[in-house]
Parts: sequence; structure tokens; C-alpha cells
Amino acid sequence: MELKIFSQNRYDINSYLLYDTEEKKAYVIDPGLNGKAILKFLEQNELTLESILLTHGHGGHIAELFMCAGIFFRSLSYHPLFRHRCRHFHFVS
Repeated sequence: MELKIFSQNRYDINSYLLYDTEEKKAYVIDPGLNGKAILKFLEQNELTLESILLTHGHGGHIAELFMCAGIFFRSLSYHPLFRHRCRHFHFVS
């Protein structure tokens, strides 16, 4: 398992991608303002996004969630207090 940190955005907000090059699976933590860069990395490395984890609901950490959610992934994990921000998803927290 490898870790890539994305922080090239206007507010230097970090997003994290855990990925396995052998299994071709990836997990995003706080997509934030790094959605385009994350999607590009996934595509370039032929990785499948399995899950997205939101550590908290500040706008800068979930801003491009919907961009990342536009591709198939299996689960979205978040604290129940963030349910109102994630209401467009049909996942159980």
C-alpha cells in the first residue's frame, strides 16, 4: 500500500490517496479541492476507486467530493453529523 498526498490547490488543503498498484485499488481521504488531480492520478495508474472517507465536513475537505463520486466507488464513510452534506448518496454511515 502506498500513500500519495495532494495539496496543489488554492488553499493548500491536503487530500490523501492510499493505493495498491498490484490490486489496482485506491481509497481517497478528504477529496477536498484536489478532485481533478486525484482523478488524473487514478486514470494514469489504472486504479479503481473503492472508497472515500471524509474526516470532517468543512467545505475545503469535501468541495470536490461530487467530482470524485462521479466515478464508481464502493463506499463513502463519514460521521453522522455530516449526513446533510452527503444526502445525495445512498450509503449508510
